Amino acid sequence: MKTHNLVINDPIHGVMEFADSNSQSIRTIINHPLFQRLRHIKQLGMGDLVFPGAVHTRFNHSLGVAFLANRIIEQTLPLEKKREWQWIVMLISLLHDMGHGPFSHAFERLTQEVGLTSITHEDWTPYFVEEISHVLDSETLKVILPLMTKSENLQGEFQFISDLISSQLDADRLDYLLRDSYFCGVSYGKYDLNWLLHCMVAITDNENRLRLGVSFKGIGAVESFLMARRLMTQSVYHHPIIYLLQSLTMAFLAECCASIQESSMQALCPPLLKKFLEGLAQYRDKKINKLQFMKSYFDVYKRLTDHMIYQWIETVVSNQKGLPQKVVDLGERLYHRKLPKIFRIPKGKETIALSIVETFKKDHDYAFWQVGLEGGKFITYEDSKEKILVKDKGPIEITQFSLLMDALVNQKESLYYFYLDTNLLSQKPIKDLMCRLECF
Repeated sequence: MKTHNLVINDPIHGVMEFADSNSQSIRTIINHPLFQRLRHIKQLGMGDLVFPGAVHTRFNHSLGVAFLANRIIEQTLPLEKKREWQWIVMLISLLHDMGHGPFSHAFERLTQEVGLTSITHEDWTPYFVEEISHVLDSETLKVILPLMTKSENLQGEFQFISDLISSQLDADRLDYLLRDSYFCGVSYGKYDLNWLLHCMVAITDNENRLRLGVSFKGIGAVESFLMARRLMTQSVYHHPIIYLLQSLTMAFLAECCASIQESSMQALCPPLLKKFLEGLAQYRDKKINKLQFMKSYFDVYKRLTDHMIYQWIETVVSNQKGLPQKVVDLGERLYHRKLPKIFRIPKGKETIALSIVETFKKDHDYAFWQVGLEGGKFITYEDSKEKILVKDKGPIEITQFSLLMDALVNQKESLYYFYLDTNLLSQKPIKDLMCRLECF
């Protein structure tokens, strides 16, 4: 009787059942306050302000990744290897997103400015793992940390586990595409998950490493999966309004950092957030380095959630008197969803548009959140990273069988937008700038 199995109902995968042998340890991790914190960090950051249903969290996603990773292990490895690796894979899957801050990837933009060493959620993850190390044995920690931090030169079966957790065909992407698509109410992220899992195999590559790949019958499922990722990137992950909301939120927090020592900010800002912003201000001013900042402020960072930032925005809007004007302006725009006007930059015109806008901003005193260019580039499939292998007469890279992937491999696609604060539309310099850009 499976009386001790952990069973969780999920809108994407249905009944997710975790094996009896690990269920108690999994419960211990899931119930830990640091894992429960992921309930309060939305998967798509500000995405719910564009797609109202996108309120799913890193907590939901992490459980889904662990479930799929276990299914892949069951499908691809022989019995003795399943027993050896199942718990390790489950742990890494559950813990892989614990390092995320409020609004997920958007929060990382606070440290992605020129001259700063960027701090990502992967950088924070080892601190979280160390915090729950009392529920793990030392040998397990030695195995999972290199895999979670993507150490180079992984050999043998370690490369297979790395492929399963972080590659171009990993459990993370398998889950978030379906989950994000479902909660956003769009169909772009759908693909045949069950058939893709059925076709997954373990392959020994030319360097004698065990790799995660697919059988020949799974090529179509991989094509569908990669196209789903491409379409979700175009339509959701690089959505112009989500980009701008993230930019405005991080601009708001950056302005809070710059003015955190003012008496009005000291009086109103919640103590926990105030302490973090003070530390972040020191890091942004290069008074402390990355390691000093992370070690000194992890105890604060690990308690930050989306709710705390939203609460602070509401406080700013409700108590405007005496607060820095830039903080108030940005807070109001976020709280009341007063967004800039957006114009799509045609493909191939990004460089000249950027030049025009940068020259304009040098000649006029506008904040970056009032006028500028936003966007980025993405690649659907790269053959320089963890190649997707097909098991045929040996391991063969998927572009050798797929005309679609051969056409898309290493192709950089770009999505850029010009944005403009609507309060500026009547100003002559802005009108002149618009005339120059409208020639596109």
